[in-house]
Order: sequence, then structure tokens, then C-alpha cells
Amino acid sequence: MKSSSDSSFSFFCVILFLDKLLFENKITFERKSSNVTTESIKVIENIAKILNENPAFKLEIAGHTDSRGKDSLNKQISQDRALSVANILISKGVDKQRVSAVGYGEEFPIAQDDENGLSEINRRVEFNILGE
Repeated sequence: MKSSSDSSFSFFCVILFLDKLLFENKITFERKSSNVTTESIKVIENIAKILNENPAFKLEIAGHTDSRGKDSLNKQISQDRALSVANILISKGVDKQRVSAVGYGEEFPIAQDDENGLSEINRRVEFNILGE
């Protein structure tokens, strides 16, 4: 029987593994597309392995863009990219009830865009553990 401290430790470990993996390997997409690059598919497969080894955790895949372009288009692109990642996780055995995909568009930048509205760091996918 798992104690609450085991659960807390497991939660902490999952977050550390995901953070380390994503720090070293940003998930990227083909240009002007929601298709995940070959390199990033390998990263997502590793994330699926972590999730499959820890089946109690639920995950939000959050898509983000820079501020270039129309808000509505950025929202749709970020949603499509988050869904692409979710679909790969599901295809690798992660229960679809544990995965949600949300496109936030340009709502939550982590860096200032340049004068053209471009910031590569803002074009990202994040994984948010929603709990057990």
C-alpha cells in the first residue's frame, strides 16, 4: 500500500523527469505545421514511457505561440500542436482520459517578442501535471 509520502515522492520524480527531458529537448514542429518533428517524436515517446510507468497522473499539454499573426490563428495553431502531442502520447499507450490538450496561443509568453512579434522561446509545448 502506498503512503502519501510515496505518492508525493512519485509526483516529485515525475515532474523532475519531465522537466529534465524538456529542458534538454524542446518539442518542435515542422514549419507552419502541427506535425511533430522526428526528433521530437522520440522525446514524446520518452514522456509516454514515464506516464505509462506512473498511471495515476493526469496531464495537460499546453500549446503556446509567439504574438506574430492573428490571435485566433495563434490559438488554433497552439491547439492543433497540443493535440498532435496528445495523439502521439495516446498512440504510445497513455490512456486518453489522462491527457488533455489546450491551446493558449500567445496568452502566456515567457519572453518578450522582438519588434516583429517573434520569439522562439514563446513557441512551445508545456506539460502540466494535473494531479492523481
